[in-house]
Amino acid sequence: MADLGILSGFNANDFEDTFSPLPEGDYEVEIIDSVFVENSKQTGQFLKLTLKVLSGDGKGRQLFDNFNLVHVNPKAVEIAQSQFAALCRAVGVLSPADSSDLHNIPIIASVTIDGEWNRIKRYRGITNVTAQNEGNLAGKIKNESTKKTRKSKATPPPAEEDFDDDIPF
Repeated sequence: MADLGILSGFNANDFEDTFSPLPEGDYEVEIIDSVFVENSKQTGQFLKLTLKVLSGDGKGRQLFDNFNLVHVNPKAVEIAQSQFAALCRAVGVLSPADSSDLHNIPIIASVTIDGEWNRIKRYRGITNVTAQNEGNLAGKIKNESTKKTRKSKATPPPAEEDFDDDIPF
């Protein structure tokens, strides 16, 4: 048993739930970390990205994305390469030699909610954003007030070993 007396005055209600999904919308983000990880079934590797929201209501929050760039299923690789190409175009690095070449470049991520997690639907370069959307670049969430977002459990993202990337093709 652990003595929690050193946490004098601690009250869980004083802290924000930072693991609930962000509301759907467009966010100004940058990639802050990337690593190749072996998938759980050892049938390939995926590029795991960590992105940070740069401004607005979600400022400082993190988003995650994975690309199955090495996999035994050629269709999975084709899909991942197509999605990765869109990310590369958004950051303006068309032939990265290292994933760190994509770091620290502000882009726009269109975010949806998928169950308890956020999913990045697409990436756009900031220069590709229309004048109508430029107000969102301050990090304001493009939100339709009539849409209701699902409430979700306050849990952290799945651990690497729990990630199941076998695509059912």
